[in-house]
Amino acid sequence: MNKQIFLMLLMLLAIAISTAGLSGCNESDGDTPDGDSPDGDAPDGDTPDGDAPDGDAPDGDAPDGDTPDGDAPDGDAPDGDAPHWPDCDLSASTQAITFIHINDLHSEYTPDPAFDNESPVSRLRGYFEQVKAEQPFTLFTDGGDDHEKGSVAEPLSDGYSTTEIVHAMGFDVRVIGNHDFAWGPEEVMAFSRDPHALVLASNTTYDGPNPEDWWAVSYGERKVGCVTIGFFGMAPKPYNANNQSYAGDYYPGGDFHTDHDYPAVAAAIVQAHRADVDLMVMVSHLGNGTDADIAAAVPGIDVILGGHSHTTLYQEDRVGETVIVQAGSNALWAAHLDLTVDLENGGVADYNYSLNMNMSGTMPVDETVQTAVETTMLEYAPEANDPVAMVVANRNEAQVAAITAQAAVETLSADAAVVIVDEVWATWSSGPLTQQKMLNTYKIERQPAGSPGFNSFYTVSLSGDQLQAIRDHLDDGYACVVPGDIEAGTTYTLAIQKMLAFNPDLYLPVGTVMSEPVFAMEAWELLDTYGRARTQAGLYIDVEEALMAL
Repeated sequence: MNKQIFLMLLMLLAIAISTAGLSGCNESDGDTPDGDSPDGDAPDGDTPDGDAPDGDAPDGDAPDGDTPDGDAPDGDAPDGDAPHWPDCDLSASTQAITFIHINDLHSEYTPDPAFDNESPVSRLRGYFEQVKAEQPFTLFTDGGDDHEKGSVAEPLSDGYSTTEIVHAMGFDVRVIGNHDFAWGPEEVMAFSRDPHALVLASNTTYDGPNPEDWWAVSYGERKVGCVTIGFFGMAPKPYNANNQSYAGDYYPGGDFHTDHDYPAVAAAIVQAHRADVDLMVMVSHLGNGTDADIAAAVPGIDVILGGHSHTTLYQEDRVGETVIVQAGSNALWAAHLDLTVDLENGGVADYNYSLNMNMSGTMPVDETVQTAVETTMLEYAPEANDPVAMVVANRNEAQVAAITAQAAVETLSADAAVVIVDEVWATWSSGPLTQQKMLNTYKIERQPAGSPGFNSFYTVSLSGDQLQAIRDHLDDGYACVVPGDIEAGTTYTLAIQKMLAFNPDLYLPVGTVMSEPVFAMEAWELLDTYGRARTQAGLYIDVEEALMAL
């Protein structure tokens, strides 16, 4: 079937014709109960900190493919582009400094067909340019976590699409966040080699064989007119396969080492450099609560431009003399902080803060960034917004999980499958499913860093009595597909998500015995593969009904 005919068929079939429900533990050859539910996306956000059993250990291997080239600038810190702010007015007693700040972009740059294929990141850059045209002493800053969860181009490029687009956005200063370590050492090193920005990693050091390839620094300065600004920034604890943070390195046994005594790191930098600058700014990826703690513990920080906690600060926080701002997440907002710096007596004489929603028509598109996004998407994900499957009825999280379990059995040639309902990020509306929607359904968080996502699928072997015990143990928080008759002495292949595979005692019957887990496929990729196969067979993805006789 050619693509145009397929698209026409999907348009004709967009009206729901069935409301068959899918949930719970199903026999692989059985029917499912009826029921439907409204559409809706699962909320974003990192999970609370807390130690937990370690999961899959990262292998430290670099992703395949070429990395962006770039030679390290001379000196301790990358210089980026030549200075692009006006010279100092020696007669002035005050000077304005403006920060346009974003954080936790999470690769939300896929162009939106509903808004003339605008990319949200092109509007963020356009807003910065608009503000800078009126106030030339303006800086564009990024609070980290540019990687993961958003665009399907990222997993299809092993992370490099995000590196290319962030570099194209032309930040002045940015910090590396925990999700930016996701794709392994080679990719994060390429990510650090930003031709424009001062890249910060104040609590992370690299002691490997290629220091010239790691451009992130612990501290750097920018001269903006008459004002010298010192910058530092830190990343938080990494996360394990159970989506819980742990105190340690992102790649245990590797060349990167992270110090989690954040107040001590901040205090050492402020003590060493405060006397040399007019402003001291922390571009943070530690979370709003930790930012406030540091501001209280370490005098001398004028501004904290935050990230990590996805906090939407409609009004600034103030701790002592420190102003703290954060701009939510997912390219939805831009924080705008205006400072008046006292050039005679030092310090911030006044400030004004606003939070601005990133919407089509409210922020201008920067054509250079828009073109860069379109070029990158065409290279890595040309089919991102094309339909790959058809849903006959609205499906809630439990129903999507049940479809995923069936997809795992058929795609991975497994005898049974178990899926965690809470790991479904988005529900489905009747109609077409695109490749991007598949990723939206199971967003990737590669934890531990450099390893498959914690909702990815692994296969294990186990006996029939063990499989029976798992089936009897599971509640409505899981969807599963199992054989109708389980024989105790038979060995079965079970498809299971990473969180369960590496933490069985937390989720499965205590004492469950199964083989060493073997990685099979990311959850979104599983659905994408299954959906395409169903479409090729002329079937809806969610029911055993024909799309149309082919």
